[in-house]
Amino acid sequence: MPRGLYHKYDVTYAETGEELEGEIFVLRLDRDPHAREAARAYARSCREENRPLADALERWVRNCEKVQQSAEEELLKAIRERNEAVIKHLESAS
Repeated sequence: MPRGLYHKYDVTYAETGEELEGEIFVLRLDRDPHAREAARAYARSCREENRPLADALERWVRNCEKVQQSAEEELLKAIRERNEAVIKHLESAS
């Protein structure tokens, strides 16, 4: 069941390990299509001020989508193979 907005992550600076203070919203691009759409919107918004960041965000989102699509294709392949094995077993049992 969706929980809405709540404290889920603590964010630290990579260089120092210190906790980052302020209002922070963490997005999980590899699993959440809404997060990817938010990253696209951010890229559009910052493009004029920071083109390298916008380009990097768009590449990151595309890569996450390719990985997600590949994972879905692998899952479908495994389901098909399992279904074929079950059908073959049922046919041989009759």
